[in-house]
Amino acid sequence: MNRLFATLVLLTLAVPALAVPGRASSRIRNYRDRFEVVVGGPAGVVLDSLAAEAARAGFTQVSRDDVKLRMRWEKAATPEEVEPVANWTYEDTERRRFQFEIAQAKKPAGAFTITAVTSLVANPDAIDEKEKDLGKLQPWRDEMKAILARVQAAFPAK
Repeated sequence: MNRLFATLVLLTLAVPALAVPGRASSRIRNYRDRFEVVVGGPAGVVLDSLAAEAARAGFTQVSRDDVKLRMRWEKAATPEEVEPVANWTYEDTERRRFQFEIAQAKKPAGAFTITAVTSLVANPDAIDEKEKDLGKLQPWRDEMKAILARVQAAFPAK
């Protein structure tokens, strides 16, 4: 009986480690200007650290999936960000969006890859939603790189 109990406890502890996706979703992989960094540490803790960094940058969590290890954060965009960057007329529906996903890294063993994108969105979650990838544009590129660098420094891959 004790052996069965010990086996169940070990399986319970091992299943979350096996539940990490093998790669990021096709939706986030389709972004040309995505960011990818390799980190160590427990995947759930890394996701929590990314959440803390996004909140510190003034973003609000819109969605989080702890099973698929992905989340989306948004904050209101300013007219100075919308009009010159996207050539859209500012309508006060525009948001800056961060998306993060964690997947199993190919190397080193036990490490994870964070895939992240930053974009500008008009009419979020509507049928006529528009989105512009900001991954190569400054200062948004440096903002995302700084967030990922802080998390990578806290959880170095071994």
